[in-house]
Amino acid sequence: MENKESTLDVAFVDVGLYFDIVRFLGNHKDKISGDELTTLHIVSGAYLLKEDVKRKVILDALDIIARYEGAHQAVSVSDFDPDDRALIESALANPAPDDPTARAIAERIKEAMGRYWRQAETQGRAPTELILVRPKTALDDVACRLFLQAIADTLGHKLTIVWVDDLPREAAQPVE
Repeated sequence: MENKESTLDVAFVDVGLYFDIVRFLGNHKDKISGDELTTLHIVSGAYLLKEDVKRKVILDALDIIARYEGAHQAVSVSDFDPDDRALIESALANPAPDDPTARAIAERIKEAMGRYWRQAETQGRAPTELILVRPKTALDDVACRLFLQAIADTLGHKLTIVWVDDLPREAAQPVE
């Protein structure tokens, strides 16, 4: 039996990876090899064009970023006010790699896309109905709105969202 490498529909590729690549290239473009640059452009370009990309290429892109940047430290919301909508909108209008607000938005979108990707893999299809916890801060609201818009744009149709105030503890635990 032939062992073919699976492909991932870019609709499910973690949108955070795209932003990570853009940020990474802004910081390290002059330091990386041509092959590494090609890999990163393949992944980011495939995301934008909604093309299929092999899982290995995505993993290679993640490895390149990890080699140059090491472990990524999460942004603490104590670095800024998560309810300062003007600050959040400003970070969106002019994102900078060292801006803690822009990084926090990207991290939240990345986390949401990761959960969405795991659900899609489990179901074998792109979920179009989601149960989401209502955002409690302006930061979470903006990140959630951007995440939902990215999914709707990629799928080409509207999502059905059921908002809840909180999920039961067992629903928050990953299913193995």
